[in-house]
Amino acid sequence: MSSPNQDIYSLNPSQVWSGFKSLLPISCFVAIFGGAFGLAATQAGLDNSSIVLMSTLVFAGASQFATLELWGEQISLVPLVITVFFINARHLLMG
Repeated sequence: MSSPNQDIYSLNPSQVWSGFKSLLPISCFVAIFGGAFGLAATQAGLDNSSIVLMSTLVFAGASQFATLELWGEQISLVPLVITVFFINARHLLMG
């Protein structure tokens, strides 16, 4: 006999497809933003692995672009990490 709570956690293909369709407009914007960041990062001189790593590890797009502004100068990694942290810290207030 199955418990009523077990049905809540089952993976229903129709619900997954419905969720996919509802998130599609947001995904299109994310793809466009990712393309813009990739283009800007390529022009700043980053290689492909650095671009993918930054897109994976950095939460806010604003801090990605702020880091690109500092990238060309002779600056160490610590100020870059601090800049990204403080730009992302605004999300703590919203959370």
